Amino acid sequence: MEKLPCYIILDLLPLYLEGEVSPETKGKIEEHLADCSKCRECWQKGTFSLDFDQIEEEQEVISQAYNVKRLISKVKRFFLVCLISFIGLAVLVGLISYPLGIKVGRQKVITKVDSENKLQEYFYKKIPGLKRAEQLGLVKENGLEMDLGEGMDLRIERIWYNEDYIYLFYSIPFAKDKQQYLIGDLLWKEGNFPLRTSGFSDRFSPGEGAVWQDRFYSVLTFTPFQEEIDGNWIKVERIGEISFKGRVVRGDEQYEVKNIVIPINLDLSKDVVYSVKINQKLELDNLSILWEKIEIRSAKNLVYFQVEQPAGQRLVELNAYLLTDQGEKSYLKLLANESDLKSFKAEFSAFNEIPGRMSLVVEGIVLAGKDVLSFELDPDSVRSKWDGENMVSLQTDKYLTTIHNSKIYLEELIYDERGLAFQLRYDQIAENKPFERLVANNPPNINLRDKENNSLLPNLVEARNEKGEEAEYGQRGSGPEQRIMLFLNKEFVDSSKLIKVKIKNLTYELIGDWQFKIGM
Repeated sequence: MEKLPCYIILDLLPLYLEGEVSPETKGKIEEHLADCSKCRECWQKGTFSLDFDQIEEEQEVISQAYNVKRLISKVKRFFLVCLISFIGLAVLVGLISYPLGIKVGRQKVITKVDSENKLQEYFYKKIPGLKRAEQLGLVKENGLEMDLGEGMDLRIERIWYNEDYIYLFYSIPFAKDKQQYLIGDLLWKEGNFPLRTSGFSDRFSPGEGAVWQDRFYSVLTFTPFQEEIDGNWIKVERIGEISFKGRVVRGDEQYEVKNIVIPINLDLSKDVVYSVKINQKLELDNLSILWEKIEIRSAKNLVYFQVEQPAGQRLVELNAYLLTDQGEKSYLKLLANESDLKSFKAEFSAFNEIPGRMSLVVEGIVLAGKDVLSFELDPDSVRSKWDGENMVSLQTDKYLTTIHNSKIYLEELIYDERGLAFQLRYDQIAENKPFERLVANNPPNINLRDKENNSLLPNLVEARNEKGEEAEYGQRGSGPEQRIMLFLNKEFVDSSKLIKVKIKNLTYELIGDWQFKIGM
């Protein structure tokens, strides 16, 4: 049976619990839950609309907050873990504060506008491409209204259903000094099998929106519907109508939204794709990139390009952006490409208006090369100092070698109930552009049995002891000032006298300032 993607599992879990899925789908869900700890966490908590980044951040908050507390008590400085903890705790504070209606820091949650035009401009800034989608007739105006009682009503203003997201624009009566937002699911029924997609905040935090004429305006986001065809999950391209069920939350009060039928007459094939040729080449010593074309779509834009590089090297990231003659600046996001190391595409934000001309600016190219870093660890040097409870940190600052104009140091060893962690630091040797430097990217999180199939993954770690046994790998991280940290499991460490570590396919970055002018 073909495995279902995680976001489909999240959408199907409510139906699975209610016994409304087919036997084949039930088997797929149960197989996925057995293998995927993230989806299993959602199933156990009943949080079917949480995205995985939120789940991982909450888990990281719990683990890291405990370690930070220890570090403070021992006055030890473990910079990377502290930074991750700080970010995680900030997320946790946000998750706790929003339902209580607390304003966190100086974050502006509510924006007041004094005209309909300014309300429109507010949404144009929040959702790139919305203005152009309206001009193309892709945004469906609704104005559907439901009386929820006790002075509350819900108005579905409009809906934009595109290839990546469903944006549901809504408004409710505004209540000052109270948290207010809409949550719920969209449902589409074709035949006897209903499909469901759950709302999430995306570009709008819970309670974030605009106020105009005593109404609160915001957006609830959904992933598009997918249907199973011959064992594959395919996006639904044509839909006549969908329905919404959920509730309006205002402070401690909740108002049930039983069912609103929303006509959308969706046809994704009507999206207009505008193609712009580039045909310009970036030539470097060990890399060449042919920028082929840009596809301008309503919901996103794509850059297509070909890469020529030596065998054993692969493109990992791009630090590049598009700048238009109207001042819009959008950074490129390299899309995953596992099967072909030559043909690539990158995504950037949709345009509200098609520009007259653009510039593609490339500031950095991150590659996984053939470089290997090898070093040895003496576990007893830090393990012998452990009291059985509190984390032990040993500052080593041992110089290892220089690769790609970066001096590499074994900066610190840490030992606690999780095992032994090593922390590396890369010190860049200053140079004028263009130049190369190592980049501290996270070691990949893969099982030992998958290593053969992932031999080209960047920063692939292999740690073995004097008996040839290989470690299991735990918590990992990378941070500012070019640091990498990785834990080796305690059972392995405690049975080892000497540990030899290899990090293969080290990531490095070509730094420069390469610009390409693009006519429209």
